[in-house]
Amino acid sequence: MTPDQPGSDNAGSLTTASSQTDLDQLSTQLTAAYGAGDQGAISQILAQIENLAGATSGGAAGPAAAERTVLRQTGSGSILGSADEAYDAIRASTTDVGSIAGNTGYKVSNIQKVKDHLFMNEQLLDRYESLGIPATRGRFDSDIGIAEAWQRLESGSHGPADLQLLRHETAESWYMRNVSPGYNAAHNAAQRRFPAPGF
Repeated sequence: MTPDQPGSDNAGSLTTASSQTDLDQLSTQLTAAYGAGDQGAISQILAQIENLAGATSGGAAGPAAAERTVLRQTGSGSILGSADEAYDAIRASTTDVGSIAGNTGYKVSNIQKVKDHLFMNEQLLDRYESLGIPATRGRFDSDIGIAEAWQRLESGSHGPADLQLLRHETAESWYMRNVSPGYNAAHNAAQRRFPAPGF
C-alpha cells in the first residue's frame, strides 16, 4: 500500500483540486476502498468527491454538489467521463458479434450473450447498497476501456486482456442469469475466477 491510498495512514492527506485527473484518482481509490471493504476510507473519499464537485462547479459543497456527482456503479471509467457515443455505435452494429467470434474462435451465441450483457440489457445495479445508495435497474455505465476492447476484438487487434474481458463478462453474465441477478455478487464471483482487466 502506498501513501494516500485508502486504508493507509495518509489517506486523510488527499487534497482536492478542480481537475478531471483528481476525480479519476478519487474514483480509482473509491473502487479500491470498496473492494477492501474499508468503510472509513469509503466515507472519506465520498466526502472528498462531494467537496471537489462543489469546487469544480464554482459552488459550495453540500447536497447540491452531491447531486451533481454521479457515483458510477460499473466500469473503471471516471466518475464524470463516459463512452456513451461508443456504446451507442456498438449497440447499433450488426456485424461486430460475427467479427469477434471469427477473430477469437468463440461461438457467435456466446459473443452475443456478452454483448447483450455489457451493452444492451438492463441490470440490477446494486454495487453501493451497503453504503445506503439504493439499487437501480439500468444498463451498465459506459466505459471507454471496455468500448476500446470491444473495438479491438472486432478488428482482430486484440490482446490477452481483451480475451480476459470476454471471460470475465461471460462468467458475470452466467451468474446473473443462473444464480442471482444483482451485479455486485456476480461481479465479485467473476473476479475470483476471471479478474477483470484494468483498462
